[in-house]
Amino acid sequence: MGTIDAQIGRLLESLPRHHEGAQGLARQLALLPDTQRQLEALRAEADGLQPALIALDRVYGELAASITCENASELEQQESEHRQARLSHYEQLQSAMDAQYADTVRDAAQSRAESALRLFQRDLDSYRQGQAVRPRPHTPVSTPAAAIVLPPSSQRDMDDFFSDVSATDEPRSERPQHPQQDDSPSVAILEDEDFE
Repeated sequence: MGTIDAQIGRLLESLPRHHEGAQGLARQLALLPDTQRQLEALRAEADGLQPALIALDRVYGELAASITCENASELEQQESEHRQARLSHYEQLQSAMDAQYADTVRDAAQSRAESALRLFQRDLDSYRQGQAVRPRPHTPVSTPAAAIVLPPSSQRDMDDFFSDVSATDEPRSERPQHPQQDDSPSVAILEDEDFE
């Protein structure tokens, strides 16, 4: 019995709260028609705004297309400018490379010409030196002056031959004639075998 009485007491205490809740629910139920009318008004307003939204969407699409075309034209112009700049840079680089190649070819040709000239000069000097030291064919080998024995008369003839210019300009008949001795010894020329 005590337990039932306690439960009944708690229910009685909660009745005012449940009553207040029921009253609030009743008020909300009473507001449902007004809420429904407000929703219908909002729906009608939205239906009225729909054509405006469609028109705004169309204007936005046209504006976006226009902006896209302008951007595309601007991008195309920038790409053309960049392409022209790259072409100009390539032409400058190609011109510089051609000039450098021409300089290299010219320097190489000049170097080859100078080298060929040096080789030719060296060969010419070697040839001249070889001709200077090589005896001529069918010509007796020259011997030192000490190895040549001249008689007194031949020595006088050579002195007369190598006299000054004024003496050589005189007529031959006026030159002093030295007696020639038939028995004068001839010039002795040493052959190659004398040096061996």
